[in-house]
Order: sequence, then structure tokens, then C-alpha cells
Amino acid sequence: MRSKVRSVPTCWCGGSDWFVKFPGDAAFISWHQDGAYWGLQPPKVTTAWIALSPSTLESGCMQVMPGTQKTQLPQRETYALDNALSRGQEIALEVDESKAVALSLSPGEMSLHHIGIAHGSKANKSNYARVGIAVRYIAPEVVQQGAERQIVQLVRGKDEHGNFEIVAPPSDAVSAAEVRKEADRRVLRNVYPVAKPN
Repeated sequence: MRSKVRSVPTCWCGGSDWFVKFPGDAAFISWHQDGAYWGLQPPKVTTAWIALSPSTLESGCMQVMPGTQKTQLPQRETYALDNALSRGQEIALEVDESKAVALSLSPGEMSLHHIGIAHGSKANKSNYARVGIAVRYIAPEVVQQGAERQIVQLVRGKDEHGNFEIVAPPSDAVSAAEVRKEADRRVLRNVYPVAKPN
């Protein structure tokens, strides 16, 4: 007999982010795997990266390393000056960039990637801002390490796991900002419990 309980997606409020690279800015995102430091298990997490301006190799589009979602690679924290990641997280192995696949997108297009796939992006060498937003979807059976329950919005169906705090869609900009602020605080408490060294 087939079970009636299905995996119902949720949208991780604290896990959604804007990614903006201005022309001529040296900011880059090193090769890394999100699953290495987000503390989410099982790894049933997908990121939708939505382009709001052209995202090309010249403007620093995301690149992925196919197949790497199958293996957790060793990571290190570099705190590199121009690395846009909070602690300069990067894969602690040599990455063969000749095997990378560029996810070039036009405005309004999106890519989907698994929490475990190695990805990164280079600096913007174009004459326009590369703008995108990442929206993250989590299966409700996923659990995040740490003391703070993460805030999510239910995309469809009913949650039968209770691992997250489900909030209703905000009614206005003020309530949306309050939810986001609290969601970010909880993410920081769980994912980044150690302060940056001096």
C-alpha cells in the first residue's frame, strides 16, 4: 500500500539571499558546498537561483562541478578579503575548473542546484551589475543542527514533521522585514556559532 504522506516543500526564510556583483568589483565566491556548513540533514535542500540581470561568464555567473553532490569534500575557512562568503569557505582540494559548467542565465531565468554540489563564481568583469536572488527549498523532514528552530513558509500541503517554525506569508513590508530579521538571527546562531577571529 502506498503511503499518503508526501514530502511537502518549505521555503527557508533565513536561507534566501540577494547576490549582487557590481561592475569592476573584485568580489568572488570560492568553490564550496553549502551542505558542508549549513548543518541540514538529510540533504534534501534545493536552491533556486533567479537572475534579475544577465548572468554570464563575463559578469561572474555561477559555475558548478557536476557529480560533486555525491561526496562531501573537505572544506576550510580562509577569510579571504574579496571572498563574498561570510568566512571565505572553500573546498580544501585542488578544483579542476576545466570540468566546471557555467550556468549562464538571462533575466527571469533560474537554475536549480542541490545543497551538496560544488559551486562558485568569479568577479564581475562586465559593465553592469549582476543581480540574482537565491530562494531555498527544504523538505520538512530535514533537521538543522543547533538550538534555534528555523523559520520557513509552507509551499504546499501540510507539515507532519514539526522540525521548523512555519509562518504565514507576511501581510506587509514591515511584517516581512520582522520575519526576515528573526529568521536571519536564528540562522546565524545555528550556522555561525563561532565568532570571526581578530
